[in-house]
Amino acid sequence: MKNFFESFARFLEKLSSRPKIGGLEIGDSLIQYVNLEKDGPVSFSLRLNPGVIREGKIASPQELLNALTALNRMVSGLETGKRLKVVVSLPPSLIYTQSFSVPKIDEEKLEEAARLNLQIISPIDAVKAIASSEVIGETEDKYDLLGAFAERDIVLNYRRILASANFNGFIFEFPGLALARVVRTSLPPIPSPLLMLQVSSDGIDLSILQGGSLYFEYFRSWHSIQGEGREITRTVFEEAITEEVRRVIDFSTSRFKENPAQAFLVAPGFETQVGKLVESAFSIKVYPLTLKDYPLTPTWYPVLGSAIRGRDWGGRDREINLSGENLAEEVYAEQMENFVRLWRNIAVGIAAVMLVVFGGAAAFLTRQANTLESRLASFRATVSQQELGDLTAKVSEFNSLVASITKSRGRSTSWYETLSHIKKLADTNSVTIDILNTNQGGELTTFSGRAPSTAAVIKFKNVLVAEPGFSEVNLPLAAISTLADNSVSFNVSFKVQAN
Repeated sequence: MKNFFESFARFLEKLSSRPKIGGLEIGDSLIQYVNLEKDGPVSFSLRLNPGVIREGKIASPQELLNALTALNRMVSGLETGKRLKVVVSLPPSLIYTQSFSVPKIDEEKLEEAARLNLQIISPIDAVKAIASSEVIGETEDKYDLLGAFAERDIVLNYRRILASANFNGFIFEFPGLALARVVRTSLPPIPSPLLMLQVSSDGIDLSILQGGSLYFEYFRSWHSIQGEGREITRTVFEEAITEEVRRVIDFSTSRFKENPAQAFLVAPGFETQVGKLVESAFSIKVYPLTLKDYPLTPTWYPVLGSAIRGRDWGGRDREINLSGENLAEEVYAEQMENFVRLWRNIAVGIAAVMLVVFGGAAAFLTRQANTLESRLASFRATVSQQELGDLTAKVSEFNSLVASITKSRGRSTSWYETLSHIKKLADTNSVTIDILNTNQGGELTTFSGRAPSTAAVIKFKNVLVAEPGFSEVNLPLAAISTLADNSVSFNVSFKVQAN
């Protein structure tokens, strides 16, 4: 059934216009939107009031709705209220990730095996969780997968508020996954494990990438680091960075049997400080992540990754999606809606064009009729009396001819009645008519027929002679011949008198 929805969705996509899909990142203090246009990325951001979102959870739904509605107006411009399709990057504090492996099995069974493993390893009650996974590696005997988990009620709450603000969030992911996509699609392949370190206004987000895929992701918020204190001192900041980087490196060592050889850093305003700290503590070469293909500052890189996913969306998606819905069925329904909307607009457009064409034609024909009527009136006014006389004479001559034809037709023989009468006479005298011919004037008539005997033929000839309306009845005796069944054939001719 899922394959049917995917196939039919691709078919509808070919017939309907493909909507633009942007990236939308929601953080504790900031929401950002990026859409990749042909001329380059278009970006919008809006800062949230403190306390609207706390540790990823929505504390003030109405304020978040107001902010998202304002962002929609900024993006839509003159098209106020336009429904925007987006790939949503949720706050990282809501997401739990864990990698796992399954034996090498048929691809059809892989999805079911992954689903069962997600239920087993889920850190959240499976009934209350939304879980998704993607393949991150493959060997001869197994698949490596990354699983992600989030609380269902929280995600659905985000979906409802986004829908109320005219955002269609059909894919939900997290910043670590989006950043991995940016690195994979924008930089040359890096074969060895890679440490990705992002320092944002929400906290510290660390991940391990291998072959462009995300194998491990860990987030720690500033709130959890700060505790009850009002501010984070430099010492606390550096200790937190060192502690979390060590935790991620330990995972890399146990998983890949080697430490990351290099790290990419996304820490606007802290690149130098954090880079020196990591290099001195772990002997890892740290590079600030910069992208030549996109004129955006590093703050925008996570939402850029979501926008790349939206740009490359083609109806099939094998990456993690925490939307909590069957994506194939949802896309099918949306494509069907777009298809109906497109052809409805086409039908309205055609009707409008036809209305204009027929309206123009009616106006043109009305003008032509008025012009012809004017010309006819002018013609009538200029016709001389002599021409009118000639026309009158021709009309009289024509009427005389018509009268003559009518009179001639009146004198013509009613052939239907005549033939019916001849047939009646033949039947009465046991005569069968085989062929009947008449001349062009309709007066002389001959026919060939059959009778039981010669006496019957002569009797029929005498009946014709005695019958009014027939004259010059002629029955050649030489034309009478006996047939094999002892009946006789004959020919007779006569003239039909006009009524």
